[in-house]
Amino acid sequence: MLATRPTSNSYSQSAFNNTATDPDIEITCSSYMWKCHKLILRNASEWFQRAFASGFQEGTAHTINLREDLSEPEDAIEAMLRFCYSTDYKQLEPATFKVRVFSLAEKYFVKGLDLLAIDKFLASVGKGTPVPDLTKAISEAYAICVDSERLLKDAIIKHVSEQADFLINFSGEKEEYNELMESTPGFAADVTRVLAKQMQATRKRRAESPPPESSSRARPVSDRAGRYRYACPDGCGTARTFIFTNLNQTASIQCPVTTRFYHLTGWEWQRYYLGT
Repeated sequence: MLATRPTSNSYSQSAFNNTATDPDIEITCSSYMWKCHKLILRNASEWFQRAFASGFQEGTAHTINLREDLSEPEDAIEAMLRFCYSTDYKQLEPATFKVRVFSLAEKYFVKGLDLLAIDKFLASVGKGTPVPDLTKAISEAYAICVDSERLLKDAIIKHVSEQADFLINFSGEKEEYNELMESTPGFAADVTRVLAKQMQATRKRRAESPPPESSSRARPVSDRAGRYRYACPDGCGTARTFIFTNLNQTASIQCPVTTRFYHLTGWEWQRYYLGT
């Protein structure tokens, strides 16, 4: 997902939190303060545009205090304000940071910031975010973001469902994911829908395809030792290669779709034989 963002100029980028550029509004949160310009903020944010309109106290005030329920919101607020000036913001490592930036983007109606936050979130988790950090970010996304258009939530579900270990992660074997599913019912419902669709697709493929033993590809395998390829017994379309020194040996797989385990001898694997 590539964000469509408004253009910026070199002056506005250097003007953020710069007393030399005659700022006319102070934005505060807790003990943090940023010197800003009303013109730039109102052009980037519908919330600030309304706040600075005549008839509102903020329209004549020199300070606006942002009260946030977020945990440690200061970095995310600075990212939002910096984006108003430069259409970008400094990347911080925790995945939760991008979630908080997204929540501020939707709260303050900052054009383009929501999509940029999603881009940065996906880029971050795509590099291999530790499981505790990822589950914390997912939990926070479902807790603090309205996300009425499901921009972030759908991006999260797409990411986790495309991982090779998706079914193993959510089959009850990993404690972090168990806790996430139990504590975040919205996420659990989304994952369940994805699992149901995958199972439905698997059943459809199996109904439309002949069983492996009657497939034209399946044929008797020699009783000699060697390297052979076999179809998944559940008919999900995946294949696995085993090396047998003799066909009395056993080999195991787990179907990536149904998560069933198969522990069969080389002789038993012959009915799923695909080739060498």
